[in-house]
Amino acid sequence: MTAVAITGAGDLRDQRWLDERISAIEDGIEAVLDIARNWSDGRCLARLHPGTSAQDYILARVRHPLGRGVVVPLLAESNWSNRQIAAVAGVSRNTVNQLAQVVPVDRPAETLGADGRRRPRVVRAVVIDAPIEEEPIADDRTYPAYWADLTRITDLIESLSANADAPTVAATVPTRRQAATARRLRKLGTYLGGIAWSLERNGDPS
Repeated sequence: MTAVAITGAGDLRDQRWLDERISAIEDGIEAVLDIARNWSDGRCLARLHPGTSAQDYILARVRHPLGRGVVVPLLAESNWSNRQIAAVAGVSRNTVNQLAQVVPVDRPAETLGADGRRRPRVVRAVVIDAPIEEEPIADDRTYPAYWADLTRITDLIESLSANADAPTVAATVPTRRQAATARRLRKLGTYLGGIAWSLERNGDPS
């Protein structure tokens, strides 16, 4: 990875912003989307880390994959290649290819590869009626059942947050379970953020 090329106050400000986004990634998907949007455009963060892709920068600083919840937002809002999205999400490239076929999003005509080069997007033929391997459906629950589950979960979380702050809840976790619980919560945060992003994109009136 090429050394950081800090050249002035503006670079320091943008690097500080990038560090804050990295710190926020495991709380939700917006941070990774912000980095994707600004790596080659906007703030053009690539100038701070020449020879390094946004994918490599994120993977070097986040200790575990971000989960399937980031795939659709990155398909819609970044010019990353499917390979890059798969690496950051921690899923197979075929999974990303399948989602790209079935999710109705307008993707950029060019992709930005890990080497920093822009290339015309290649649409790959995939079998879209096969189950997506990272998340097989283990039962025959319908979508209304998913909605009922989500309602119960959000009600429980709202009740918990109304009665105790985060440090108080964290203090009740046994020491030997703290690291594993933190990993599960970060993964769930990304997943729930993906649901929220989908609802907002679809114009959910509630």
